[in-house]
Amino acid sequence: MLRRAELSGSYSDVLRWLHDNQWTDGLPVVPPTSELVDAMLAATGSGPAHCLGAMPPLWVDVTIEKLAVVAVMAGCMPDAFPTVIAATSAVLAPEFRVASVQSSTSPAAPLIVVSGAARRAAGVACGTGCLGPAAGANVAIGRAVRLAMQLIGGGQPGDADPATLG
Repeated sequence: MLRRAELSGSYSDVLRWLHDNQWTDGLPVVPPTSELVDAMLAATGSGPAHCLGAMPPLWVDVTIEKLAVVAVMAGCMPDAFPTVIAATSAVLAPEFRVASVQSSTSPAAPLIVVSGAARRAAGVACGTGCLGPAAGANVAIGRAVRLAMQLIGGGQPGDADPATLG
């Protein structure tokens, strides 16, 4: 579960700490400095303590601030943050049944579809290569939602997530 920590040292030192404390999905992340998180928060009209709901399996409140932290870690740009908020709100909707996704014995992840003005504002690619490399906003938005599920909600492989192949 995400908790506040003040770190200093080189990027390698911070990245090692994040990996050692399971604050990553196994890939490198952007260290969530106060400046980067504040820039993410500035992209929304909600206050940092605004709660979107509780994420299972630990049923931890997903606040805008916590979501901003994981969005930074995932490599999101502030323009994409409103889309991360909308996608996470959709994942938390009762109809989505995120508790089942978080505790399934089969690996699962949400598919996020963004269209119209929101797509353009977030920089989501929709043409050739939109599911491949160089589709930065696409990858970062999806990764942010999945990191929220894992780091805030506690859906860690081997712990609350019993997926056979994780």
